[in-house]
Amino acid sequence: MFEDFDIVLERRINLTRKVLAEKAGEYATESDRFSNFRVAGKILGCSPEMALWGFAVKHLVSVIGIVEAVDQGEEVDLDLVDAKIGDLINYLILLECLIRR
Repeated sequence: MFEDFDIVLERRINLTRKVLAEKAGEYATESDRFSNFRVAGKILGCSPEMALWGFAVKHLVSVIGIVEAVDQGEEVDLDLVDAKIGDLINYLILLECLIRR
């Protein structure tokens, strides 16, 4: 069943806000929203931006797999679609914020 574009958009925006707020409490410090990317960058010997991108690529690969499955006419798990697209959107938002800091 296809959902109306505006319904999907509003749902995604609200879910994005909710998840980013929840994850901030889990992965950020009070003084640094991007602390885990800075730590990961130090561990990996790269910038926080590249560390974040490394995390995002895992979700990109999953989304590509979903797109390939759809292209081949396979049925996909819509909960998985929701989760992986949401994760990728969140990482892209975090990347933009990190770049703009």
